[in-house]
Amino acid sequence: MREGKQKLLLAFFAVFILGASSLTYILLPSQKSNYPVFMTYQPEKKVLERFLREDDVLLTYVWSYDCEKCIEYEQNLSELADKFKGRLRVISLNTEQYPNLPILDIPYIYIIGQKGKKVFKDKLIGLNELEKEICNLYSHPPEICSAFLNTTS
Repeated sequence: MREGKQKLLLAFFAVFILGASSLTYILLPSQKSNYPVFMTYQPEKKVLERFLREDDVLLTYVWSYDCEKCIEYEQNLSELADKFKGRLRVISLNTEQYPNLPILDIPYIYIIGQKGKKVFKDKLIGLNELEKEICNLYSHPPEICSAFLNTTS
């Protein structure tokens, strides 16, 4: 029963992520470079699809002011997005601004790229681990990923 609820919530979240945004640009820019690497709004579905086609990784971070560490973590994600030089797009959504998000496990991190997706619920993972997870989702990883992908176990 619980697994069914989790699948349903994940499906609703995916629809929200890929669905129309309540806050969108009036004119869709012709180049992805016109979009910031860190967003506090939900971009349009076609923009997200373009990012994925171009081998960017999308990270959606859902958090709450009730989580004290989440505020600082959001700043770390902004810096991480800058570090990836346009190849990582971070969407940070606060539950106060988006109260209808079908997410119960806060903080919630959803990462998707051409090679799959990763979900982290109810915990903030370390930034090095997060960076490695991000790098594993690129078809053609950026240079920054070489430190993570060339290591042997």
